[in-house]
Amino acid sequence: MNVEVSLQLYEMTQEFIKDKTKAKDFVHKIEQTIDSKFEFNTTRFLVKDDKVQILKTIYVVGVVQFIAIVASVIGIVSFILK
Repeated sequence: MNVEVSLQLYEMTQEFIKDKTKAKDFVHKIEQTIDSKFEFNTTRFLVKDDKVQILKTIYVVGVVQFIAIVASVIGIVSFILK
């Protein structure tokens, strides 16, 4: 949180909390809460490396499924021909 917003929040808080130390502590706790929520939300976003890893995994799963289908068809055809 930037200084201007903190100062505005402090001034607004002083209207309800007359003790300056308590108002300052209150604003500090609000800032900590906002910062922790912001950090939590930014860790939930995907980064480019995550996207690449997901695409690789999808590709590998697709290839394995294709191989399994081809092997099954070959097995069925060989069973029928015998």
